Amino acid sequence: MIIFIGSLIRSAMGFGEAVVGMPLLALIIDVKSATPIIALTASTLALFMLISYWNKVNIRESISFILSTIIGLPIGLYYLKNTPDSFIKLVLGILLIGFGIYNLTVKNLPYLRNDRYSFYFGFFAGILGGAYNTNGPPTVIYGVLRRWKRENFRATLQGIFFPTGILINIGHGISGLWTDFVISSYLLALPVIIVALLIGSYLNSKLNEELFKKIIYCFIILIGFILIINSI
Repeated sequence: MIIFIGSLIRSAMGFGEAVVGMPLLALIIDVKSATPIIALTASTLALFMLISYWNKVNIRESISFILSTIIGLPIGLYYLKNTPDSFIKLVLGILLIGFGIYNLTVKNLPYLRNDRYSFYFGFFAGILGGAYNTNGPPTVIYGVLRRWKRENFRATLQGIFFPTGILINIGHGISGLWTDFVISSYLLALPVIIVALLIGSYLNSKLNEELFKKIIYCFIILIGFILIINSI
């Protein structure tokens, strides 16, 4: 059910499966299992969505962001491997609350006129992606600040998420996080992922996107508080 909800949100909005799925999974299984399961799920979704929207990807923006993300990934992977679950939940909860409040309250966002700041956003996304699979928030915020057009937004996100997701998955494998439980859980979830992808794609064309986003951000804040309480 958690994988389905996360995949549905990702398919409808272009991001969000890790922001929602990671903290929920972390409440019922250990973080070091939840992280690779969500990473495999995210890469699967990104691949299918990229195949559908590849001609709308902003290639130039994607490449510069991906390169800086790669630099941050090893730092995040090291942090995941060597940090207690309780501390990871605490930090993740704080990040989720901050991300949710930021998107709900900040109206007049600044405008980045060029991509010279992509290194900083990409580097931070790499750290969060390696540690929590939550490379989405910095990437989404960067896209909003760059004023990516709506028709390019979801596609460009997938153009960034897919290659970086592959690298994250490779890092998880090398770090020994691909356990039998992780692989079997992912394979069992595949049919659910595909169903959620189809439903989410339909919803994307029908839902009031702004209202949908506000509901998701409120949900993210709630999850953040639950994680913080759970970590104490």
